[in-house]
Amino acid sequence: MRECDVAAEELLAYLDGCLDGEREAYVAHHVKVCPVCQIRQAELEETKQLLKVSTPLPNDEIERSQLKAEILRNPHPPLPRRRRRPLLMVVLAVLLSLILLWPADSSANLQLGRVVRGVVAQVEKSLLGRREPPGDRISGVLFRDSQAFVPPAELPLGLRLSDRATPGRRRVESHYRSESGVEILVVQGPADQGLALGWRDVELVYVGDTEVLWLKDPRRGNVAGMAWERHGILFELLVLNAPQGNEGGLPLEETLLIVRHIIAAHDAASNE
Repeated sequence: MRECDVAAEELLAYLDGCLDGEREAYVAHHVKVCPVCQIRQAELEETKQLLKVSTPLPNDEIERSQLKAEILRNPHPPLPRRRRRPLLMVVLAVLLSLILLWPADSSANLQLGRVVRGVVAQVEKSLLGRREPPGDRISGVLFRDSQAFVPPAELPLGLRLSDRATPGRRRVESHYRSESGVEILVVQGPADQGLALGWRDVELVYVGDTEVLWLKDPRRGNVAGMAWERHGILFELLVLNAPQGNEGGLPLEETLLIVRHIIAAHDAASNE
């Protein structure tokens, strides 16, 4: 997924009280919900203390700002256990509450107890794989009793299939792009392999009789991804890029149109 869009210099300017107007309001809200900026802020405070007791900062304000910005740019080491634990507990609490509130099982329902098994998500792009007509089953890719299908060549929002890959026999990746800058990845996998979640804010929505996990983008509250199960296949829709002026994922209604289109095409292929 996309990285934090607040530069080190801008975060530093905000912490030093040098931002104003709409940008200050945006960064102030962003820091509250962005784990990356919160880590940067904490490390900056630690660095300030170390510098204060060891080496005095340059007297020139420009040199001081450049030094602080350079410190922030350095790759961050793995978080100590004491910092990982609060975030992990928040995610586990969200998942536990969803599991306890989950309705009875049905053939179309997404079962969190079976599907969710992690708290880290990684989007992997793959090379172009075999191409087959949309709606057909993908030969050689079997998910127990279910078989992956070729998703539509076109989706709402002007999205067109740019490439498709089959890394192994248990994963199918379809990459879509639009002229307006929207870019998504649709992944198919066996429902029994589980779903790794890396989002703190997850909500359940419905598309017809299908339960869909809405993975919210923390910066805007839009859609960072969606996941659902249908006919033994686990689908993941991941927003890789949003159009200019709409940072922070896609709007919910637009993403649901895409999900509805994929479900309809999959149902039609399954009934053939």
